[in-house]
Amino acid sequence: MAAIRLHRDIDLDETRRICVRTANSGQDSTPMTAFPDLVPDIFLVPYTVHDPDLCFVVEDGGRAVGYIVGCADTVRFATWFRDEWAPLAGRKYPQPIESPQSWDELWTYCLHFNSYPRMVVPGIEDYPSHLHIDLAPEFHRLGLGRELMLTYLKALRTAGVPGVHVCVSAQNPGGLKYYDSMGFRPIEVPDPAPVVWLGRSTDISDLIETTMVSRAN
Repeated sequence: MAAIRLHRDIDLDETRRICVRTANSGQDSTPMTAFPDLVPDIFLVPYTVHDPDLCFVVEDGGRAVGYIVGCADTVRFATWFRDEWAPLAGRKYPQPIESPQSWDELWTYCLHFNSYPRMVVPGIEDYPSHLHIDLAPEFHRLGLGRELMLTYLKALRTAGVPGVHVCVSAQNPGGLKYYDSMGFRPIEVPDPAPVVWLGRSTDISDLIETTMVSRAN
């Protein structure tokens, strides 16, 4: 039976694999990379270091089959990522180039040079938290993504964080549909392409009401 708990270091092998399997707008990026740790070192692992109390996995059969990770304060996290995390993690990868073409070149460039401006944009002030959520494809459509999100939003609310945002690839219709179902709505940010910026309150009363109506029907 699936259960949600805090992410632990022993989960990293599984959660890294899930991250890579879903990194290409929800599709598998494994064939595209020579560095399978690269994307997880941007979108997964640093959150488990900086905000471990906001990182959760869904476990089934003794292994992690999905996760949600995030931070309480995007500006603080982005500053730490730029000043401390990126120089350390970047030692594992080739030096970035100015005009990246391949998958690995793009994410190496983002790791070194584009982390802070990619995360800190005008318009997110009311939504200081942000998150990343992924499930192993074979565990989609079981309600686990909803339970992970509810767990995360409750943790944010307890910590006094009023809102959370995400940025989703415009080429990821499944992701956009999921966030819409979880009450995320568009945020106006300058030049958002090629991603869609969405935000919501950490008050989950709307989601609880939706669940009660669904059960009643």
